[in-house]
Amino acid sequence: MCGRVTQFSRWEEIVKSLGAPSAEVSPRYNISPGTPLVSVRREQGVLRTEALPWGFVPAWAPADEQEGHANARAEGIFDRPTFRDSARHRRCVIPIDGYYEWKTEGKLKSPYYFRAADGGPLAVGGLWSLHLAADGTHRRTLCLVTVAPNREAGEVHARMPVVLSGADRQAWLSEKAFAAEDFARLAVTAPDRALSMHRVIVEKPWGREIWYADQSAYAGKVLEVKKGRRLSLQYHERKTETLYLLSGKVLLTLRALAPGETPAAALVTAADQSVWLPGRSVHIPVRTIHRFEALEDSVLLEVSTPDLTDVVRLQDDFSRPARD
Repeated sequence: MCGRVTQFSRWEEIVKSLGAPSAEVSPRYNISPGTPLVSVRREQGVLRTEALPWGFVPAWAPADEQEGHANARAEGIFDRPTFRDSARHRRCVIPIDGYYEWKTEGKLKSPYYFRAADGGPLAVGGLWSLHLAADGTHRRTLCLVTVAPNREAGEVHARMPVVLSGADRQAWLSEKAFAAEDFARLAVTAPDRALSMHRVIVEKPWGREIWYADQSAYAGKVLEVKKGRRLSLQYHERKTETLYLLSGKVLLTLRALAPGETPAAALVTAADQSVWLPGRSVHIPVRTIHRFEALEDSVLLEVSTPDLTDVVRLQDDFSRPARD
């Protein structure tokens, strides 16, 4: 299934590319079923961009029906009365920046975030319905259509949403009555490597990282460091980053390498260290040795270039390798 999506940055590019009207909505980073989700549909020949409740209720459901379906499996959809009519006549495109999926790891469920490999938005295939509610009003609802996963999605979950590209987006929005073959031609698994993913919460020996952005131009995360623990003494060959101390108290080690200086031979002294209180920030260029040590439980905000694996450890309290 697909249980959480985001609409906060580039999703509106999909709306514009479809020639649909824009929607004035606030950025949303964790949209769940049961709440409104912006979608594009064609109704009576007119493209409409509107936030509809995420929870598909078929037209023939009882008037007081409240609980809807978040997802619809593409396989055999014309054999299921719940979705058959909408699969034939009422399809929509849900423009998103990415989506979350959970993977069972031992006794824990860990969230992963998926987005387009090129950093752009995703056009997800959906269905919408028109249901007569108990108060006599017509209520439109929607769901996402899912298929078997590609290689990346399959590492985390057994399903993934239908991702539409190019002319398939307009074809999906057509008011042409689809036969099962028409639907199956478009509701297919995205090619391998079409998506990138990262674990949202990463447990570390010094605390944990919480990722909130992984874009083609930048990445962002929250670092929660436990009192008495410290990150490795490290530097980056390509990555640049800026960090801000939100709470706590840390000891920062910071030493820029001179041109031609060998990192392993560099000496770090007390003159390279300073105590930080909340509100301090620092920009760390490439080839700058640095380390944060938490004197109290501390929270740091980091924004960096997207070179996520570029770290060279010179010292590490937890015996991790020099390079990931």
